[in-house]
Amino acid sequence: MVKLKWKTVQGTQEAKPAVTDTKSSPTTVYIRKNIKRVLVTQTDGKSAYVWQYEEAALTLEEYAEYEALVAELETPAIQALQEQNYILQAALADIYESIAEQMSAQENTNLAILAGLAELYETQEGTVEE
Repeated sequence: MVKLKWKTVQGTQEAKPAVTDTKSSPTTVYIRKNIKRVLVTQTDGKSAYVWQYEEAALTLEEYAEYEALVAELETPAIQALQEQNYILQAALADIYESIAEQMSAQENTNLAILAGLAELYETQEGTVEE
């Protein structure tokens, strides 16, 4: 069984590195994840943007085994679970949006009440006897 050994790598290539790189080496395939652009300070004190990512190196034989394992995971049952997950995420987003709208409406109501109280206070300010 293929075991991916991840290491953090930084690259200065202009384009975003591919998730699967089969072209850089004739004997090695690189699998990458968490690819992001970061600002680093170089040894001369200047700042530069580089690509930072986690990378695993596989031989061609290991990569063939890895592809077979990934293909096994892409079964209809897994795809159905992924679909359900997407539906749940969409439902959660709708709920969040609804709550945000309700909180905004409540905030507007609270502001209207406070404005009304302030107006009452101002109109009655001269009528309170001490």
